[in-house]
Amino acid sequence: MNQVVRVFLVEDHPLTSAGIRTVLTRARECTIAAAVASHAQAVEALPHTQADIALLDISLPDRSGLELIEPCIEQGLSVVMLSMHHEISLLSEAFRRGARAYVSKHSAPQTVIRAMHYALRGQRYVCGMAAGVLLDAEKRGPHAKGYPQLTRREAEVAVCIASGRSTTEIAGLLYVSTKTVDSHRLSIFRKLKVSSALQLARYTVAAQIAG
Repeated sequence: MNQVVRVFLVEDHPLTSAGIRTVLTRARECTIAAAVASHAQAVEALPHTQADIALLDISLPDRSGLELIEPCIEQGLSVVMLSMHHEISLLSEAFRRGARAYVSKHSAPQTVIRAMHYALRGQRYVCGMAAGVLLDAEKRGPHAKGYPQLTRREAEVAVCIASGRSTTEIAGLLYVSTKTVDSHRLSIFRKLKVSSALQLARYTVAAQIAG
């Protein structure tokens, strides 16, 4: 991010909210445009808030943060969801409503920054914990519904790439060599007719959450 990004934060837990604000402020590339603690407060503040990105907690005291995704998008904000929960149903619903990224509250500060980078570029991102949920869902079936032309291992690699993991990270997660990962990557690109990691991420995450 080359310019200071204005963040609209919706988080009901005071300590968590303070921690996120501290992290983003120290990053020197973000500023908090507004910070509220409920769905009602967010709806009231949103029309008057000049922001680039929304960080939304899913579990708010009055209504689900998922219900804020569409209003934020209508205001021109990219949406990153923050949650303690990583059920496949929540992931699916968040992306269906238009969120660009899904990050666990247990994630390292840099992961939140990375998710914001992806979201502002119009890309999808899921943290490692959420990616694990997607990967487990993939392992339960012979193939993901969205890409049956891939082998099970290729589908697993595709999901990992979609989560933003590097070749080295994928190799460690799947207990294979980096050369094997690179080989799978080439095969995936060929079978899905994509030419970049960005195209693959869009294709595979959309396919997985739709399944």
